[in-house]
Amino acid sequence: MPPRPSRRWAYGYSPMVPELASCPPFSYGYNPDSDPFDDFHGEGGNVFGMHGIPQAKASELRRILFDPSTGMDPTVKWFTTQLHLYGVSFKKSWRKADLEAALMAAVSAGECEVLAPTVAAVCDRLRGEYDAAVERLEDEMFAKIEGGHAEEGNVDPPRFVAKYFLDAQGHPDREKTKIPLSFRSWNNKEELDKVVKSVPGLAILKTWSTVLVGWATAMEKGIEAEFSRLETFFSHKYDIHSAQANVDLKLFLRKYLSLNPDGSVIDTGVRPSDPVVLAPFRLQNQELAQDIVAKSPGLHIKKHNGTAVIGWDKDKVDAEIAHMIEVEKQDKEKQEADKKAKFEKEEAERKARWDRRCKGYYELLAKQQGRPGLVDLQQLPGSYVVRWHGETGEDYNDPHYDGHVMKINILHPKSPHGVKASFYFGQFEGVMLLAMSKEAIAQLRAAQPKDYYDEDEEDQNDGPSSIIGHNTKLIRVERSSTGEKRSLGDISDPYGVQAARAKRQRIDPPSQEALHPSRVYFQFACSEVEGYPIVDNRNKHVGHLDFDSTGLAAKGVFYLPDLFRSEGQHIEIFKIAEQPDRNASPEPWYRYDGRQWGGW
Repeated sequence: MPPRPSRRWAYGYSPMVPELASCPPFSYGYNPDSDPFDDFHGEGGNVFGMHGIPQAKASELRRILFDPSTGMDPTVKWFTTQLHLYGVSFKKSWRKADLEAALMAAVSAGECEVLAPTVAAVCDRLRGEYDAAVERLEDEMFAKIEGGHAEEGNVDPPRFVAKYFLDAQGHPDREKTKIPLSFRSWNNKEELDKVVKSVPGLAILKTWSTVLVGWATAMEKGIEAEFSRLETFFSHKYDIHSAQANVDLKLFLRKYLSLNPDGSVIDTGVRPSDPVVLAPFRLQNQELAQDIVAKSPGLHIKKHNGTAVIGWDKDKVDAEIAHMIEVEKQDKEKQEADKKAKFEKEEAERKARWDRRCKGYYELLAKQQGRPGLVDLQQLPGSYVVRWHGETGEDYNDPHYDGHVMKINILHPKSPHGVKASFYFGQFEGVMLLAMSKEAIAQLRAAQPKDYYDEDEEDQNDGPSSIIGHNTKLIRVERSSTGEKRSLGDISDPYGVQAARAKRQRIDPPSQEALHPSRVYFQFACSEVEGYPIVDNRNKHVGHLDFDSTGLAAKGVFYLPDLFRSEGQHIEIFKIAEQPDRNASPEPWYRYDGRQWGGW
């Protein structure tokens, strides 16, 4: 008998099992490591053993000893235990190979089908003790069940039937519970059905809404009582009528339609005028509505979303359908109103969180006095919160924790070209370089510290060169066929195209800096949050910010082709403190070049 407490774990009852029944060196009981479906144990996980080693049944012995694919290598103690349990003679001085050979011979000769007689007697006694302990424990657990007969019938059908329908000797007791018991069973209907049918005279009725258990002679009255109870158990007509039709179709037809099961009309003088409502998904016979109408000429039927309305009065059938449609409409309107109210509440909560996180910005804005409209490097340092517009950014604009708010922390300038910042954009984070022009960004990037990879390369390339320093204009020089030196211009313009244009003194269009005097340009290097660097070998991770007249807020756009292709991501930033966060310490620029992760 398998330990039943394991079946109750799903209902919140303690997974307790008795201690092993023992008579040293033998023991019997539940082994949590055993497989109750394995014929090795055959008793649902209850194991008999010696010295803590379980008995291996004959089939298991054959598998272990004769099937190399098992890969099992039993110990000497395991061999001696099995030999002892089956009464096979052996000597203590035997080695493992001798013990294995003896056990294999015994198995082949059929000597391991049953335990040795003296051992079997001990096993039977311990099994009886353990089974009795299991029964006592289950009795205690059953007595603690709350919820009355309904919960008892779900948790332990055998004890439920014994408690209400059997005497102390396990015989049927018709006087113990005269009225059928009704409850909703959602788990053990099959087991309950099996137990009930094993008791002579006991009957069971099962529907989707009801389980009724009682003596067959009293079931009719029990069904009538259950039929009436269902009128107040549900709130919707289709639930009430469908449940009643499942419980007793004859009673249902007589009460609501004055019909016999064969479709003939019961002459009561006045036909019921109120229609009935049946939901197919609630019925055991999903074609019941059509069957009733087919047998009874004069009945009207109309359907809405699968639900059938049947009645003798066509106007009332139509009215019931109209009522159903109106109720659905009201329910839909209520759902939409609830959804809207929930959305507005969440929006208000989001706004409150955003306003709290922007408190510093509002304070700086309030105390600002006539600051010039143009932004310079000295005004940039501080801490900024970020709002990222677009589908992707919305996932990060309202984090649960303040520590996950998107931020840019701009440090005080240490270079005439621009400033450095750390940033966190929810999905990725890293270091940012900001300057008043694109050229300044390039100069600031070139001035960033190099890692040892670059230093090694520079050491290897030491020698005569026309490139002098990092901040010197790079000129490429070439000799003509006559030996005369000629300049090919800036190294970024090796063929002198820009120089030729300047020579012709053409007027270039206004620069972006001139068109947007409060624009700050930036380039960033980043990695996925707690992930790998997103390497930018072509300087495509760029963007700009257009500050408003206060210098405290800006709108801008950034580009990250690896994640968003050519689509610009729009952001807004708001300054919440004049100083960057204390823990804002940007990583070196070279940390994001991918080399440390194997990227070159």
